[in-house]
Amino acid sequence: MFRKSLPVFFLAMIIVSLSAIFYAAHTYEQTERLPGQGIHAAILLSLLAVLAVTIAAFVIVFRGQAPKRRPADVYPLTMSIPSGICRIENFETGRIIFANEFYYGMFGYTEEEARLGGFTTADFTVVPEDLAALKENIRQNFTLSINWYETEVRHVRKDGEVIWTLSRYSRDRSLAGSVTVVMIDITDRKRMEEKLRISEEEYRIATLHSNKHILRLDIRTRISYHQTSLPPVFDVPPVLENVPESIISSGAIAQDSADAFRGFFDTIYRGEREGSVVVSAYDRGAEEYRWYHFDFTSIFDDGGKPAQAIISFYDVTLQRQKELAFQRWQQTYNAIPKSATNYYEYNLTDDRFEHEEGGMFPPLPRVISRKLRDVTSFIARRHIYKEDANIFLTFMSRDRLLENYASGHHTDKTEFRRLADGMPKWTSISVQLIPDPYSPDVKGYFLLEDIDERKKAELSLQERSTLDSLTGLLNRATFIEKFTEILQQSESETQHALIMLDIDNFKTINDTLGHSAGDALLLSIAGKLKYALRTDDLCGRLGGDEFVICLKSMNLGKPLETRVSDLCHMICDERSWGVSVSASFGIAGFPYDGLTFDELYKKADIALYRAKAQGRGRFAVYDPQLSFDDIAAAVKQP
Repeated sequence: MFRKSLPVFFLAMIIVSLSAIFYAAHTYEQTERLPGQGIHAAILLSLLAVLAVTIAAFVIVFRGQAPKRRPADVYPLTMSIPSGICRIENFETGRIIFANEFYYGMFGYTEEEARLGGFTTADFTVVPEDLAALKENIRQNFTLSINWYETEVRHVRKDGEVIWTLSRYSRDRSLAGSVTVVMIDITDRKRMEEKLRISEEEYRIATLHSNKHILRLDIRTRISYHQTSLPPVFDVPPVLENVPESIISSGAIAQDSADAFRGFFDTIYRGEREGSVVVSAYDRGAEEYRWYHFDFTSIFDDGGKPAQAIISFYDVTLQRQKELAFQRWQQTYNAIPKSATNYYEYNLTDDRFEHEEGGMFPPLPRVISRKLRDVTSFIARRHIYKEDANIFLTFMSRDRLLENYASGHHTDKTEFRRLADGMPKWTSISVQLIPDPYSPDVKGYFLLEDIDERKKAELSLQERSTLDSLTGLLNRATFIEKFTEILQQSESETQHALIMLDIDNFKTINDTLGHSAGDALLLSIAGKLKYALRTDDLCGRLGGDEFVICLKSMNLGKPLETRVSDLCHMICDERSWGVSVSASFGIAGFPYDGLTFDELYKKADIALYRAKAQGRGRFAVYDPQLSFDDIAAAVKQP
């Protein structure tokens, strides 16, 4: 190139020099006062022109030679770098100008094999499905005049294996748009990313199919994270700072569980590896507090310091309720001397006695079948007072227990007399039907307790002035006292019913048949009530024809209405007295309608008034929407 350009450069130098001399001569003719000035100027200009042209020639020549010398200078370096390096002509052609051995070796070729195999462009090995996206990416960067950028693309090696590469492109504007590419194999990294993605997807799907929610806690920053695709965590955002205080202050954790919840996180921040806690948290969907079991496992950094904690939690409300019920039952049993009790655990689902304790009755012989019918028959024959054997067997009937459980009656109690040294002794038996906390079975927990002294005291009390002299029922003061005692000893979930009973048209009956017949009628009704009510229930006469009943531990729903309806039909008598006898009932429920006798009495009286307004022999449950005035107005309407 230098030899071809040299004549042109000297010709240009002569032309410029002659032009300078001509200009100097012309200047001389015009400058008579300063002889020789034009010649001097011409000579100086000629020298400058020659120098300029010579420098330009050297610059052009050596610049044109630079690309030829550069590969020889950098060749040892490019061949020693453990990355694929190539230079392509431009983006349009992609033709490879130069590539090192690592570049060809990444795809399983030598330079000679690549040349013979047609591997002359940079896109030769690109997976066809990725080629269009790669070219579009290059076009966009070229349009935006971005000098360097990177891409991740799949390639097909000579042996057919597909690999991933990370390519960094750098445009060289001084070399007519050529591009330098540095490429590294990232196949292992992409495979790990794919395994991780699949693993995370499997974990996400498994989490969705389970009842567990997951939190990730950054221990250093006290920030928690949870996936937005999972159910909301206490209705908090996916990223939450200042854990656990922010959760507690939001009201998501019940007040009596706040300390336990805070302590759970304290163990995490102290560096413990694992831990768990059960707390009560507010379920915004159900609008109630429910029990949740929390577990954590800490992840430590290379220095052995806790960095992250994975926290899982799930709803254990049903199990927790079962455990609490069982704990209360065990506490009751443990508070009674073992010599005065017997405790039986029975699997209602499998019909099998599983455990017994206590010393009031001797242990069951091993030869006795553990089915409920066989066990209760043996106990009735050996240990129950003959007149009360039927009470015991009826109470212990498996069919009755199953029916009670199905209808929502999980507790029951009765009294009978057992034989001790040949003498009848009063005994109470109570049962609690509880779903087993650790299996799908329903368990029955029976507690038999010696109540002989207490029962005899109660019977003696009834014989004193506490009873109504006519009917033998509790008088007003005694009923209120006993009823108040029941309310004060009741747990929060216990329900009782207070029922007012009034004989319909009793004044007319009394006036028609006489006072003696009226008293006989009251005595007859009292006898029916005594017969129909359980031993734990209360029944009293407040005065005149007004009776009051307490159905203890009574479900306030449909079972209560059925029970009162039976009482209503039992009292109705169309024949015995020569006149139609019926009674009206008003019902109020503890704790919903009141917490004291006065409150419940007032509500039951309103319900009784409503029942009478509807006709004879009816009952009504207290409705907070109605008052005496409302009922009276309805009665007066034609």
